[in-house]
Amino acid sequence: GAALEASLRTTLETFYGHTEFRPGQLEVIAAAIAGQDTCVYWSTGSGKSLCYQLPALHTGKMTVVVSPLISLMQDQVRGAWLPPWGGPSRSHRQFE
Repeated sequence: GAALEASLRTTLETFYGHTEFRPGQLEVIAAAIAGQDTCVYWSTGSGKSLCYQLPALHTGKMTVVVSPLISLMQDQVRGAWLPPWGGPSRSHRQFE
């Protein structure tokens, strides 16, 4: 309700210095605080991190986050070594 929203905005401003949530953040954070399992599939830079950080800061409870970040980083590193056609590049062969 309105009281929770106002309280969350206070937490947001206290910890992050922002007065407004990005679209969708308030709903996700409120659901998490209500004890609902939440899952967010948003693009990089859309504000996912706040959705799992703010509930923990607001409630003082632990938050568990499952993230494919390591897999993403491995894919990016692998992609940096391989040319667009997928074969080894010359620089890659030099390190073998």
